[in-house]
Amino acid sequence: MSSSLALSLLAVSRANAGLLFSANCSRTPPTGSLPVNCTGFSGGGEWFLSLNRMYDPGGPARAVDTVGCQYSVVPVLPWSELRSARDYAGLVRRGFLLEWTSVPVDCAACNASGGECRYDAGAMGFGCSCPGGRLQPATCGE
Repeated sequence: MSSSLALSLLAVSRANAGLLFSANCSRTPPTGSLPVNCTGFSGGGEWFLSLNRMYDPGGPARAVDTVGCQYSVVPVLPWSELRSARDYAGLVRRGFLLEWTSVPVDCAACNASGGECRYDAGAMGFGCSCPGGRLQPATCGE
């Protein structure tokens, strides 16, 4: 599975945890790793799973643990727990947090005026959703 958010208004949140898959380690696998059965996978070798409490899009926070390993990091919800190797499918299935990369509207001012900051897909932009369903550019007082 692959997900791409290139050229998007959204980014993977750093608040997520990182599920670390490592394989073909020339040293001891990462600390706290659980072995995973990947029979039938064409890459072969032993696979291990571990959970980093922080997700870093640039690579695992515990980079020292990945030295000598092939690895991949998947964002998962921050309150996730990895009790057994079988837990990983559920962690991935539950998804991960996204954040807006930029919000041109001052959402605090919108909320203070009695509105709710919203993204309007039709207009492809943010606005202030006011009582009665009106969408204003910034605040409900306009």
